[in-house]
Amino acid sequence: IRFIQRDEITHLLLFQNMINSVRKERADLFNKRNVDKIYEMFETAGSLEIDWGKYITDNQIMGFTDDIIEEYIHYLVDQRLLAIGLEKRYGAKHPIKWVDDFSKFNDQKSNFFESKVTNYSKGSLSFDDF
Repeated sequence: IRFIQRDEITHLLLFQNMINSVRKERADLFNKRNVDKIYEMFETAGSLEIDWGKYITDNQIMGFTDDIIEEYIHYLVDQRLLAIGLEKRYGAKHPIKWVDDFSKFNDQKSNFFESKVTNYSKGSLSFDDF
């Protein structure tokens, strides 16, 4: 999960930087109509993540109630909107702080593509068996 999360952060930063670069170079594209579309896309993405989170946990994991999942996803949507220079949509608070501590275990301090991976452990899988 931590490796997936780290890779997702890499994608997040990549697209955040792309959007911010376009915003600098082509501010005219960030008109009301297009910004409304951006908000709509973020709301749709958030809704899909909430549905998936509720489905995958089935309200059966201590500390992950449906309400907490919804609040957390709304918090993440707000953070993503701020990162690209837009206003928060939900005003949600961070309901599960321990997630941040969990994710810091594998903080990537350098560019993912230029650094040497040291967090993966070498397994004993032999491709000769295939």
